[in-house]
Amino acid sequence: MVFFTKSKFYITTAIDYVNGKPHIGHAYEKIIADVLARYNRLKGNDVFFLTGTDEHGEKIFRSAEKAGKDPQEFVDELSQSFRELCSVLSISNDDFIRTTDERHERIVQKILTRLYEKGDIYKGNYEGWYCVPCESYWTDTQLVEDNCPNCNRPVEKKKEEGYFFRLSKYEKPLLKLFKENKDFVYPPSRKKEVENRLKEGLNDLCITRKAFKWGTPFPIDNNYVTYVWVEALSNYITALDYPNKKFKKYWPADIHLVGKDINWFHSVIWPAILLSLEIKPPKMVGVHGFLTLDGEKMSKSKGNVVDPIEIANCYGADALRYYLISETAFGGDGVFSEQKVVKKLNNELADILGNFVHRTVILSKKFFEEQVPTPSNCTEIDRELIAAIKDAPLSIGKKYDELQLKQGLDETLELVTKGNAYLNAQEPWKNEEVRANTLYVCLNLCRNAAILLSPVIPTSSQKIWETIGEQGQVSSQNWENASTLALKPGHKLNTSKPLFKKVELKEQEESGGETMDNTITFDEFQKVDLRAALVKNVEDIEGADKLYKLTLDVGELGERTIAAGIKKYYKKEEIQGKTIGYVANLEPRTVFGVESCGMLLAAESGNNVCVVTFERDIKPGTQIS
Repeated sequence: MVFFTKSKFYITTAIDYVNGKPHIGHAYEKIIADVLARYNRLKGNDVFFLTGTDEHGEKIFRSAEKAGKDPQEFVDELSQSFRELCSVLSISNDDFIRTTDERHERIVQKILTRLYEKGDIYKGNYEGWYCVPCESYWTDTQLVEDNCPNCNRPVEKKKEEGYFFRLSKYEKPLLKLFKENKDFVYPPSRKKEVENRLKEGLNDLCITRKAFKWGTPFPIDNNYVTYVWVEALSNYITALDYPNKKFKKYWPADIHLVGKDINWFHSVIWPAILLSLEIKPPKMVGVHGFLTLDGEKMSKSKGNVVDPIEIANCYGADALRYYLISETAFGGDGVFSEQKVVKKLNNELADILGNFVHRTVILSKKFFEEQVPTPSNCTEIDRELIAAIKDAPLSIGKKYDELQLKQGLDETLELVTKGNAYLNAQEPWKNEEVRANTLYVCLNLCRNAAILLSPVIPTSSQKIWETIGEQGQVSSQNWENASTLALKPGHKLNTSKPLFKKVELKEQEESGGETMDNTITFDEFQKVDLRAALVKNVEDIEGADKLYKLTLDVGELGERTIAAGIKKYYKKEEIQGKTIGYVANLEPRTVFGVESCGMLLAAESGNNVCVVTFERDIKPGTQIS
């Protein structure tokens, strides 16, 4: 694949058809586009990011009638809901085009006039099977069990006089385009689908409708309106004020991002129109898959359509953005699961990223007067992490350039995970000798992670940026700068607050949702290090109503501290001096400023909690089996 390395970067989403409110599929496409746009801005490219709404056509006309509204009133309300989606999800689009905009309709009519003058539009008769929801004609051989092959809904037999675009004229030029540009449609499987269909031959395309008037007037004959798909595809250049200065600056599009159901329109019909206009085709049509709900296809009739605004308001836009990018490789179909959103929020964003940033800043403020410490000679373990930091932007950036967004994000989180492992191994909270080096490297990793993660989780990345005392917007930084240790000794840090609020996971069996599978293998269980631990001291934790700070003697493992939520159930004297069950190999977490290294064992029944203790004397540190 050719990397996107030019000085300009023009990216578009498909404009959303406004016959209903936004669903999770609309969010998915916009988030993918936004990640690519933000990443390319960090690379220093001049980015133009377009999205918008498709507001004409018979389907919308009928939907407005059913709602008892004027079509313009109907689309005004729904278009606003898509603008709201962009705002809620922190989508950084540079323009929002509507096909009812005067600027759009005016240029569409100029395009059609030019096609007509060139001889690529003629009047004729058409008869075929018409799918209203897809706004598409199909032949007898294309139908699947007498239904639309695209959406599987019933079709209507229609015969009408209209105007046609000579699509068949461009069959050979399109085959040449597919042959010469191996990345024109990505992924390759989607290119192959279209190429095979293209080789079967092309019929001319009826580009007008007469039965209704909700559309852009057809400039050649005012008895017709323009076929919605021809008009809608033109938005990619009408938004650039074709053929003027902005068009010349940004065209051709670097990538049209679309769902697999509209691949044909973008990779065949649209390029053919552009060839007729003597305009270069887009460099790439990037085709993503669909999302299902817990493995079941979403449908309004089934009532299982997911509202992305509701999910974002519940868990945070960054949690939704992170889930949708990290869950599914580009091009493949994915599964949306609210339970999995929560899992990733808790286990990856909160426990890995949030915990690393919080611990690093808290320890630095505690031992180095709220400043970045001055490092001394690097050790081998320091150099290993520094090398990983320096290599990350090139490696991760290459994956983003190749639309491997999931893989790029996974690699970024892996870098933060390495930082956590490094911090745990060095133990700067008790090892003074390595303290300065460790926290210096970790603080710089926090800074660089903020840059690398900002295309996916922009709000949280900005919080990290501000926590480490950096000024301005992380989005204005340079991608390559994430390979340096730019935080200098003496740099002032800010107060660290938890980046992510963890959410309690609940069983959803009764409501038909996903149930939690708690089974593990025997090998997985053997990895848990269970020990007997003597409670040497019990203290209150400032600001924590439910927690005690327990100081434990764990024998050969030394002294450990944990934050335990048993204050409601035990007085201090009831637990101090007891030998309890203890999980020794959990990753440390900072809770209310306490470094909690492990967890005690307890049983919960109703409103009662009972800590697991031993009746007989048992040596601290003894393994429990």
